[in-house]
Amino acid sequence: MEWLFFALLGVVIIIFIVAAIKGSQRRNQLLAEGKIVQRPNYFWEYRQIVGTSATCETVWNAVDRTDFSAAGVSIQKNLDGEPLILFQHKGAWNAVIKFDGEKDGRYQFEIFFSAWENIRGNLPYAAPEMNIFLTTAEKMFLSLDPSTTVESHRMQLNSKVH
Repeated sequence: MEWLFFALLGVVIIIFIVAAIKGSQRRNQLLAEGKIVQRPNYFWEYRQIVGTSATCETVWNAVDRTDFSAAGVSIQKNLDGEPLILFQHKGAWNAVIKFDGEKDGRYQFEIFFSAWENIRGNLPYAAPEMNIFLTTAEKMFLSLDPSTTVESHRMQLNSKVH
């Protein structure tokens, strides 16, 4: 009976090793293709403050023209009359691009993840797609204004256990 326990333990370890290798290969492929960029751990806990010469209307039109399909999101604009766009990824996470007014002659936008589901502790279920989304959004802003600036600020988080 003891051998059965060790055999099952061996199978579980092999499954974890194969999953880690596959995840690493996918990440390296996405990096090589330019679909993601190297980000710090827990990047989803940071709010990106974007400064640009692009107006709200220009950004909203750019969202319509930008291909976010690799991130697997649906898009909803101006919810409850607020100048924001909600990106939803099949229930695993939500992201927002929000117009935040004008400062020093530049238009300010916030990009942040408003909700996500975790697996294995603090790792979101769809972290690669979150990085794809954020990379796509940043490239969109840079295509509108090459002098776009981005600052990252850690968010105050409230978590719910389901």
